[in-house]
Amino acid sequence: MPSATTLRGQLRRSGVKPDDLERALANLANDQAGREIVEIIASGKFRGLLGYDQVVSSLSRADDMSGGIEQLRFADRLHASGITDISFEIKQAGHEIKPGIFTEMKTDLDVMARDASGKCIQLAVHEPPRR
Repeated sequence: MPSATTLRGQLRRSGVKPDDLERALANLANDQAGREIVEIIASGKFRGLLGYDQVVSSLSRADDMSGGIEQLRFADRLHASGITDISFEIKQAGHEIKPGIFTEMKTDLDVMARDASGKCIQLAVHEPPRR
């Protein structure tokens, strides 16, 4: 498992808001998937990708962690299969998902990726309603 110093460094370089940093680490320390997600973050493989900072920041809110965890797991599986053109949190119009086909105004894609042939792979995570 990466050291706390290594993880903090990756989080700082990922664009995560400073106030979210310690809360995300505390939440991950208390979550069953924490170790797995810490290793994904510490790898740095998604640093600088569109929307990644938003996903990591979502880990600072315990009630919203499950969506961020699933986004990172899905992206990690895609990356492990050789797909590196990955984006997170596509929430607006104008992203090309196929040649000549663009997202529209009410788009809500949590993870979007393209394989080497240009095929688009998408994931939308939906949280269960809060009671």
